[in-house]
Amino acid sequence: MVPEGASYCGIVRDSRNAFLVTRSMEDGRIVRHPAREAVQSYCGVPLIGDDGVVFGSLCHFDFEPRDGSDDATALMVEVSRYLAPESGMDELAETVAQRITRLSLMADVIRDAARDPDEMRETFDIYAQPVRLQAEALRPPVRVAMEQRLSALLESILASAHPA
Repeated sequence: MVPEGASYCGIVRDSRNAFLVTRSMEDGRIVRHPAREAVQSYCGVPLIGDDGVVFGSLCHFDFEPRDGSDDATALMVEVSRYLAPESGMDELAETVAQRITRLSLMADVIRDAARDPDEMRETFDIYAQPVRLQAEALRPPVRVAMEQRLSALLESILASAHPA
């Protein structure tokens, strides 16, 4: 943990803008900054939540001077938009839930088309895989809840299977 004010991230937070340093020892903006001698190049962008509050920064730094680029900074700004805690998570959770519901509507088809429980599980997993991949992007508690719904659905399909 770096003490408050000992990194350039505080500048990003306070300005709410990208901050680029390529040669700290020559940069007049940070003459008195405590990180100036150690961190000689830095690029950081703010992470801003849906509520407008800066909750962190995305940055890269080096202990040697490095040339920065506007392209790298622009890419970091673009990536930072996807790192907000709530960025699109509600919509994604709703999409995953709808796909699980649609998968449940296929239960009879999966059950009737399979010859045995192993084939049912395999067929279910084929259709559930894209849903699981999407769910991986969700916050852990939501992801776990979606996986539990998938597991319960599979168990219900297997439990209601006709005898072989």
